[in-house]
Amino acid sequence: MTKVRTHILNNEKYEIDVEVPYVGLIDNRNVKRITMPNGLAYGRGKKAKADLIILLHECIHAEDWDISEKRVDQIATDIGTLLWRLGYRRTQRKR
Repeated sequence: MTKVRTHILNNEKYEIDVEVPYVGLIDNRNVKRITMPNGLAYGRGKKAKADLIILLHECIHAEDWDISEKRVDQIATDIGTLLWRLGYRRTQRKR
């Protein structure tokens, strides 16, 4: 699995760091960086699902800063839950 270091969101290049530990964070409109302070969990556990939703939440902010926090939460939860039900998981690369 290739490590993702950047991604284009809303025509802007963002740095991506899902290895460093802490809750999801997108700094602000000017700092193009999305980080997952506690890392992004692997597997099928509750933390892995929660982390997927947090990552989606931060990406939605990057797409549109004007959406309310409550609405961003709802969108991220709806999409994350669907992806989870479809079997999307972060898996560790076999060494």
